[in-house]
Amino acid sequence: MVMGGGRQERRIWMVLGMAGVVAALVAAGWGIRELRRGESIMNVVTFVFVVPGFVVAIAGLLLARAGLGQRADAASLGESAARTLADAVARAEGKELLDLQGADLTDGDRHLINVRFTRETPASASGPLARGQLRDGTPNIPAIATYYSSTEARRLVITGEPGAGKTVLALELLTELIKTRGATDPVPVRLSLAQWDPALPLEDFLTAHLTTSYDQPLLRAHQLVHGHWILPVLDGLDEMDPGLTDADGTPVRDTQGRQLPDPEAPRARAALKALNAYSHGKDPAPLILLCRTAHFQALAATAASRPPARLTPATRIAIQPVTPARARAYLAARTQGNSRWASLLQELRTNSPSLLAGHLSTPWRLSLAATVYRTTDPAPLRALSTPQELDEHLLALLIPATRNLYPPPRGYQDDQIRAWLTCIARHLNSTRLANGSITGAGARTDIHLYELWPIAGHARVRAWDAALTTLAILLACLPAILLLWPISMFLTATFAIYPCITAWIAGSQTISLPRRWSWQALRTNSRSSLAALAGGLALGLTFGLTGRLTPGLTAKLPAGLAIGLGAGLAYGLAIGLAIGAQADPRRIAAPGEVMQEDAKFGLAVGLALGLAGGLAFGLPLGLAFGLMPGLIVGLRSARRYVVFLWCARKVLPFHLTTLLAYAYRAGLLRRSGNAYQFRHRELQHWLTAQP
Repeated sequence: MVMGGGRQERRIWMVLGMAGVVAALVAAGWGIRELRRGESIMNVVTFVFVVPGFVVAIAGLLLARAGLGQRADAASLGESAARTLADAVARAEGKELLDLQGADLTDGDRHLINVRFTRETPASASGPLARGQLRDGTPNIPAIATYYSSTEARRLVITGEPGAGKTVLALELLTELIKTRGATDPVPVRLSLAQWDPALPLEDFLTAHLTTSYDQPLLRAHQLVHGHWILPVLDGLDEMDPGLTDADGTPVRDTQGRQLPDPEAPRARAALKALNAYSHGKDPAPLILLCRTAHFQALAATAASRPPARLTPATRIAIQPVTPARARAYLAARTQGNSRWASLLQELRTNSPSLLAGHLSTPWRLSLAATVYRTTDPAPLRALSTPQELDEHLLALLIPATRNLYPPPRGYQDDQIRAWLTCIARHLNSTRLANGSITGAGARTDIHLYELWPIAGHARVRAWDAALTTLAILLACLPAILLLWPISMFLTATFAIYPCITAWIAGSQTISLPRRWSWQALRTNSRSSLAALAGGLALGLTFGLTGRLTPGLTAKLPAGLAIGLGAGLAYGLAIGLAIGAQADPRRIAAPGEVMQEDAKFGLAVGLALGLAGGLAFGLPLGLAFGLMPGLIVGLRSARRYVVFLWCARKVLPFHLTTLLAYAYRAGLLRRSGNAYQFRHRELQHWLTAQP
């Protein structure tokens, strides 16, 4: 069993356990003295509460001491954590690979394009890999994995045109590496460089990604990254900077209608510099990098004003265009002999250069054309005169075509789906992040539900969040005020300050990451949870010794101890739940599950703290004062998300998770960890440019 915390955390729990033992001993001695004096029956109650507190505190101390005394082998713990992560990544990315292989799920058949690749740079290890094909032919994916593992630096660059199949090739390689990995091999993890600020150390970026998208506890993620158990598979180097523009800000395009890359590309250059410095000791650290060919060549070009930027040392594999013969075979299989495709297939059969043959030379465009014109006549494709017109024509028909293949829920219409996805795509292109910072980067790719709230306006969502949360707190306090009326000056001041604190916290700019709720994780992290429970009891005992937990309890030590132990038990339970049940590292949550589990976590913590407050202050006040930390702290991300949905109801559906799940099922979106991404960046860019 892998413990959730590290050595430092166990020391903390050991100190808390020792404090609990000391407090329990003092309370027990005091209680025995009171029994001998025979002054009050409450002494018996005190003694009954102290003994369990003493036992639990001792248990927490022993657990923490056992953790220290075992001298846990970091390599062994890292190996176990890496194996667990590898299993979760293999399941998630294996499913994504099936979804990205151009499947036509309506008839149950998979029609795969046999992509070719060549090695473009000399390798640091000898081997037969000079050219190959993705599936049949020699060498193929197992040969790439074997060759990659034999290279000295284990650094690989995969380049290709937009839609050439870089992500599919990387996923094939990733799943093969996990399938054949040894016990000490790193786990390949795919992530987007578009999300990375190169000023942040790559190790910190990897750690944050493991916690955000792969549901790894922070200490475990830190252990995996700094123990060299992660092989980064980095996509989107070409998305880190905006494209080239002229002096008027107009995009500069190539003959295919694509915006040219900016040779300066400051963020991409900074990223390559950081990747070159990324090392394990004195040796370059292994990694796999994906980039579009034009951007890779622009960065590597030498100019008087700038040096070339390359990943060193590294081997480069370039994906080749799909030949007309392979394109014809794929389209014939996808269209199932539809006679309307005969003339277009005949044009591809001639192998003569043409605009259409050149356009249909990537798996993405082939799949796009087959989806759009699956049952209709593709003659309009032959009437278009530029690659840009072909792209825009196919992308404009994609949503109606997928809607016909996959009927949407709730009667969603084509224009609604496009408008909603456009709203999300523009948010990803925004330079203002959810934390209020401004970025000069290109478009981001990951769609996390808890980061979408700025769509409805930063100030608007924060104001409504503060107002609605404060209203909920006031309604929770109202029964306590009515039951306790007239109230003391102390409670009057408390009820006056309470909403102000609530409004300030709820309306803050930064929102913490959602917390996972998992009973399995609670069992896995049982030692840390029990140690936290012991610490809560020790804290309750300490307060109990003062005998002044509430106004009016000024002289009765036994009652103070009883209340302190009860409150300490509840607070310890809340802390134990918070530490022990945050995530189940064995599986990656679906994007919609992230917010649901955050809500469960917040409600559980709120109820536990409400119980603690009820034991200390009485049920009305306890529920009121327990609601604030549960709603403000425990339920923070889910609460802000619900407020955002209400504020954004004119531009997005309130059942947003239903829309995104449908778009994923229909092939408009894909998944990376627990985030959604657009199926292809060409689709994201096209949606962003819509009027």
